[in-house]
Amino acid sequence: MPFATMSTPTTASTRSKGEFDTILWATGYKTSFPFLEEGHLDWAEGVPLRIGGGAVAPRAPGLYFNGLASPRGGNLPMHSACAELIADCVGAQRVVGGTQLLAALRHKTTPVPLMDGTVPGIVGDTKRVRSLANRARGNRQQAA
Repeated sequence: MPFATMSTPTTASTRSKGEFDTILWATGYKTSFPFLEEGHLDWAEGVPLRIGGGAVAPRAPGLYFNGLASPRGGNLPMHSACAELIADCVGAQRVVGGTQLLAALRHKTTPVPLMDGTVPGIVGDTKRVRSLANRARGNRQQAA
């Protein structure tokens, strides 16, 4: 189920809306999501709560974040790990669906407002997502 609507430059004056399954939004320093409908995010400290190393919205399958509210400094390894996790989540969601994907990432995590965890923790989440998708693909092949 799409969770967002967005006006395009050609339709902004008419406020036409479109449906999107996945959105990657670069916010800069001010957290704002004018295209999201109310109720898809829980907020704390001015940013949305997230799971999966701070990359996944826990109630909006297909909505991902990278670097939102991250600590300053040399975070390239963490951002790279989150980017890989997001890519695998997008692929896994197509195979298992958003609800099952979110359940796999909630295994030990409560939503937090900051980038959460370490690179090894995010890599562990990535492996968990890949394993979930591979099992689902294997089950589909066996059923065919």
